[in-house]
Amino acid sequence: MNEQYGIVEDAKPFQVIKCDGCGNDVPCFSQVNLPEHGLYLKIATMDYYGGFSDFIEEDPPEFLICHDCSLTLLTSLPRIASKLPKGLHPCELDKPCCDYAWKWTDGNLHFGNNGEWEIAPQ
Repeated sequence: MNEQYGIVEDAKPFQVIKCDGCGNDVPCFSQVNLPEHGLYLKIATMDYYGGFSDFIEEDPPEFLICHDCSLTLLTSLPRIASKLPKGLHPCELDKPCCDYAWKWTDGNLHFGNNGEWEIAPQ
């Protein structure tokens, strides 16, 4: 389970939660109640009067999305994905978990690119 999130195999999570996107168990290594390398979608910060989600009678929901569902979201919205920088989250593995991963090796910053590490431009 840890390798999927770019975490060394013997690390122990604080807890495991369910992803609101896919329903899979997701480890929380860095913070309690937040999925490792996932997204916390707080609809209240995205809605507005007359918008897609104009909640009248109840509080807007909040969603915890795993790493894989985060990638699915970005893949589904390529123009938004294209505006994001490289290196959104750390990864400790020999191969990057995704193209948004980063790590320091031998004094160099590396970004994930098509399943391989490449040295960041200076």
